[in-house]
Amino acid sequence: MKEREMRDCGRSSQESDMKTVMPDGRSPRPGSPAGLDDKPEQSAGTESRADQDGGQAAARVSELELRLGEQASELEELRAALKVLIRSRDEDRSDLERCVMANVDKLIEPFLSRLEKTRLNEQQQSLVGIIRKNLDELTVTFAGKCSARVDSLTPAEVQIANLIKLGKRTKEIAQILRLSPGTISIHRKNIRKKLELTHRKVNLQTVLSRE
Repeated sequence: MKEREMRDCGRSSQESDMKTVMPDGRSPRPGSPAGLDDKPEQSAGTESRADQDGGQAAARVSELELRLGEQASELEELRAALKVLIRSRDEDRSDLERCVMANVDKLIEPFLSRLEKTRLNEQQQSLVGIIRKNLDELTVTFAGKCSARVDSLTPAEVQIANLIKLGKRTKEIAQILRLSPGTISIHRKNIRKKLELTHRKVNLQTVLSRE
């Protein structure tokens, strides 16, 4: 009788444990005290996701820093290229101004001086004055591309070289400049020498057209 009562008491205790319900509606694991759950496992999972999110954020930051570095490098290269371009433009402008002044002095001024010494009426003198003023504002070269070799010629040689380039012959140049054909021939030889054409069988007009 006593043994039966003890067995019934033990069975009732087990049934009571099985009927115990957790606050969230779940039953506790067998052998676990009521009210305890797998919180340590859930906490570990949350920490793992947080670590993963943190790693992704760090990777994005590194990628952005890399892109910013590349853009900064490209910007620096563009700035350097712009400086070179500006310097080159200034040099070209200086060369253009030098060529203009040289061509005006060697090609235009001598003919204007000759023209002024002729018998000009008042209207013609006024036109010559206008030409002189306009020359001061001129921004293009008169004798084409200016080169170092042509720039080494004397004013007289530049005048003759320009007429040769225009297709004028020795006699025609002599008449235009009021010089003897022999003087023009001497200038032609000097021009060929300065252009390093003394021992070369090339047409002087063709060479001057390329200068």
